[in-house]
Amino acid sequence: MNVLHRVAAATIFAGALMLPMAGCDGVLDCAQLCSNYSDCVEDIDVTACTEQCQDQVDASAATEAAADNCEACNDNAEGCTETQACFVGADCQAALVPVQD
Repeated sequence: MNVLHRVAAATIFAGALMLPMAGCDGVLDCAQLCSNYSDCVEDIDVTACTEQCQDQVDASAATEAAADNCEACNDNAEGCTETQACFVGADCQAALVPVQD
């Protein structure tokens, strides 16, 4: 196996190991949601927003479901106009706590 094949195999293996972490109690979801909010709605402290969102998701199954729905809306949004529309929805408002930067 040449070096290029080894690098490709290692990359695929590492990516496969990361898949289970993608859904770890919404951590990734909250970070992405807060980042999208900061990029498309208003500048916020993404770290503080992520921590508060995660706390809410951990404390409530309903909030976790709302965060999942909010993330789905964001994933399907094309551009900031559609992303902003997601954040007006009840799911995003239940899951996201924007913290001013």
